[in-house]
Amino acid sequence: MNNKHLGLLIAAFAIVVLILIVSLIPVIKDVGTEQCGCSEGNVCENADRMPWQVYLGIGSAIVLFVLSYFVIVKDKPTKKKIVIPENLSEDERKIIDELAKQDGMIFQSELVEKLELSKVKVTRILDKLEGRNLIERRRRGMTNAVILKHQ
Repeated sequence: MNNKHLGLLIAAFAIVVLILIVSLIPVIKDVGTEQCGCSEGNVCENADRMPWQVYLGIGSAIVLFVLSYFVIVKDKPTKKKIVIPENLSEDERKIIDELAKQDGMIFQSELVEKLELSKVKVTRILDKLEGRNLIERRRRGMTNAVILKHQ
């Protein structure tokens, strides 16, 4: 779940809490008037007082709104700009582009499938790119994780 969805979920919860509290205020006033003990003609000074729990609930809803705002607007880590050298072959460029689409990491076996190139050709291209210090390969089980190096 990303920050925006989490923030919207918190805001929706705050709205539900606020609606519940506001809808209960008339009921609380009626109960306060009924239990006052004053005669019907007199105005009871305690009848219009709200219990502290109502204020606590409204304050909590406001805090949730503020929290949801900060969660939604929270700074996301900025992605480093990928500088692609001009002197790449077409196949090398395809591999770099695919790495960029996958946020800088893809398994070598996935590259073979997605680019529809042979395993040998992908291996040789990756050797060249690794020699030029554009990528890094790390062994992961039966395949390699290909990682784009940021320049």
